Amino acid sequence: GFTGISGNLITTTGYDFGNFDNSDVSGIVYRDYNGNGVMDGADAAISGVTVDLAVNGGSDVSDGSGYSFNGLITTDTVRITVPGGYVVTEPVGGEYPLALTSGGSATLKHFGLFQTSDSSTKYRTFTADQLGAVHD
Repeated sequence: GFTGISGNLITTTGYDFGNFDNSDVSGIVYRDYNGNGVMDGADAAISGVTVDLAVNGGSDVSDGSGYSFNGLITTDTVRITVPGGYVVTEPVGGEYPLALTSGGSATLKHFGLFQTSDSSTKYRTFTADQLGAVHD
């Protein structure tokens, strides 16, 4: 350390001072109706989904305009609590690792959620009697 006295000039070496400008992260949680991992025209923002920061802590709940975090420092991971009946289609792996620089921002960190009931694949079900029936 060093001691300064008002009116005296202090010359020092070996002391570095720096400022880090905090960063912002934002995106949209959307219903990925076709499950392609891209926010298409038919997909819609979902409200009420919790988005968390793994390192800095804190959470936000998505609304019609998305989610946002302000004042983050350096590195973190953004992830969501996936509602029952949904799977994450964007991003691959279900979370965004962040490495932010001073004053940076990470926008468009969208989360796509596909609900299995939206699938266009149709399944036929049979009863045990139907499967066991013998036809002539």
